[in-house]
Amino acid sequence: MTTAIALSGVLLLLQQAQKNLPKHKLLVVYPFLEKTAQGFAITPQGLALADRLTAQLRLRDPAAVYPLSVESIFALANFDSLRVPEYLSRLANAAGAQAFGVGVYGEHNNSKAFQAKFQLFEAQKSEPLLEHSLTVSAEAVNELSGKILSSLGVEDAREASPRSAQQRNEDYYALLLRFLRHENIVAEIARLARRDTTDNALAELSARATLQHLRESRAPEAQWQDSLKVMLPRLQRVLRHDSLRVAPYLLLGQCYLQQKKWNEAEKMLRRARALDQRESKSFIYFAQLHASRYQQDGFDNELELFERALALNPFDVEAVVGAAEYLFRNNRVPDAKALLAKYQQINPNNLAVLMTLGRFYISQGDAQNVMTTYERIIQLDSKDANAFYNLGIAYYNHKDFDHALQFFERAIKLADHADARMYLAHIHEQRGEMDKSVAYLRERIRLSAGDDDVFAAEARKHLYKILLKRGEIPKHLQPDSLQKN
Repeated sequence: MTTAIALSGVLLLLQQAQKNLPKHKLLVVYPFLEKTAQGFAITPQGLALADRLTAQLRLRDPAAVYPLSVESIFALANFDSLRVPEYLSRLANAAGAQAFGVGVYGEHNNSKAFQAKFQLFEAQKSEPLLEHSLTVSAEAVNELSGKILSSLGVEDAREASPRSAQQRNEDYYALLLRFLRHENIVAEIARLARRDTTDNALAELSARATLQHLRESRAPEAQWQDSLKVMLPRLQRVLRHDSLRVAPYLLLGQCYLQQKKWNEAEKMLRRARALDQRESKSFIYFAQLHASRYQQDGFDNELELFERALALNPFDVEAVVGAAEYLFRNNRVPDAKALLAKYQQINPNNLAVLMTLGRFYISQGDAQNVMTTYERIIQLDSKDANAFYNLGIAYYNHKDFDHALQFFERAIKLADHADARMYLAHIHEQRGEMDKSVAYLRERIRLSAGDDDVFAAEARKHLYKILLKRGEIPKHLQPDSLQKN
């Protein structure tokens, strides 16, 4: 199958996913950029302004227009390029948005008020559909949201409250911006959340940051359970105070999925979908449940859930990765690579897409592409422990143990990477350095993530064989004695 045919197949999948969705114009509102002497900058204030504007648009609930959350843009976009107005146009068009808004702001008369200028564009058109200047306030944002809808042909939307749905402080947006840049804010946000237990937004952001950190660091089961003991009561309290927002249901759903409490997870995710049927994450997380739970909703398999998520939010890289991995597992390799290639055209430096491609290359034994891909990842993020680990695997498979050892040791230094120890044990064993091999095997066993940790089980078996060969297994635990018993 050629690349062109595979791409057409991917486009057909996305078109099919759109069939049963309500018709609406997809609207992207980018973070407002601060205009400085050095150019444009992304700031917490600019993120807050776009977030409040998007919230107002959603409060009006026009069926004809669907504004994506500002945060979803960061999953796909090249962060530094978000400061370049021309890039914003290309990104919106590539993602299939029918309209997008670009704003700039600066201090007004040396006061704390901000003077902003907003432009609304239709896709593929260079002249703005709307230009509007405002001194930023809740009332001004409400007025602008009305003008946006009118410009897009929505005249009958109900009036939104002048009070924004996103009443969050400056500290919150400063931390959110760092979180969206994949900085580790777990400890800092947890302290703030504990200091003010009434701030639901901080509690939710603390949970999101913790979940992201646990996943990316491949935390052992014990660390997961300790974190969930703290996280769950906070999220349940948030839900008691505000049961009409989607975020706490989605977060609780993820926590219950991790605990394998399937009924509770399904309940939370269904509630999230009932509150907002256009939220892509509820479909993505539903794919982790047994097929019988989503088939009753008319979805035949995981792929259809990921397709629906992408139809709702083309920026959702989590759905891209999920769909690509499903295609790969089901021997539709050209379709999987074509889907990832489509998103690489939008952002060739997206780490999630690159990591997925790297895993595909490892599975196929394509050592050259593994090395090229993970070397690129390390150039983009020199602190990505999994990239060093996977690059170590590539060199290990090439019998280049010197380089493999360096990369595995780097993965451990960055994130105490458990599985890197297994490979280090094998390298030292092949070099005849048995004491080092035994030490790494014992460390890997100590870092077991639970009963289903395959590498930990393998480490136990291998350690037993080495110690048996060295005569260090007590007689009553040797194979002959165990068989008699």
